[in-house]
Amino acid sequence: MFAQSVAANDISGVRIGSTLSEASIAIKRANHAYAMSTVWNYEGGEVKGIKAVAGDTNGGSIHGYADQFVALQDERGVVWFVARYQKMGPGARVTMADLLASLKKKFGEPSFTPISTQRVYSWDYDWAGAQFHGQYPENPCSDLRMQRLHMTGLSISAPLTFPEQCGKRIVLSYYEYEGMVHDFTLKVIDVKSHFIATRGVPARPPAPPQPEPKKAIKPQI
Repeated sequence: MFAQSVAANDISGVRIGSTLSEASIAIKRANHAYAMSTVWNYEGGEVKGIKAVAGDTNGGSIHGYADQFVALQDERGVVWFVARYQKMGPGARVTMADLLASLKKKFGEPSFTPISTQRVYSWDYDWAGAQFHGQYPENPCSDLRMQRLHMTGLSISAPLTFPEQCGKRIVLSYYEYEGMVHDFTLKVIDVKSHFIATRGVPARPPAPPQPEPKKAIKPQI
């Protein structure tokens, strides 16, 4: 169910664990057309990260192209969240098979294969860094909840909860039509790093969730 493996910690060279300054350089290198700006915390006026936008800002349009990047830092100044949204216009779209093949080459096999209606793939790791493979209920990152980052003005969402058992999650969400990917969002989330930055190191490392034991219970029918 769990296997030790080393996956990439970046999107287009923008790494979790880096500084905002390093992330800014890498983001600009990924797309020279980006218009970059600072992401501020509405409440305290603190710098939370950076965002970069290029192309069409009308997310509802199926035409045109858009490219958006977000990197967030914690209280220590360490980047723990990296996300990129890309919308391709006609003639520039990739097949779902090619997109998934590229991601498998970079991150390895996903933690599970979703049903066709979910349109989400994830690579999930426990607190110790072992990748999870198996059914969703035992997934250490299953309680990770997302919400839209209103402070960025973009539709990209970030974690609202940080499960103790979860170490890292890489997640792909996409819209596919007739085998072609119209848009997709890729995120790398260092849940463990953010948890330690905000709550400290647990006295006892969280144990991965255990599957429900199978018992010889007969159904009452």
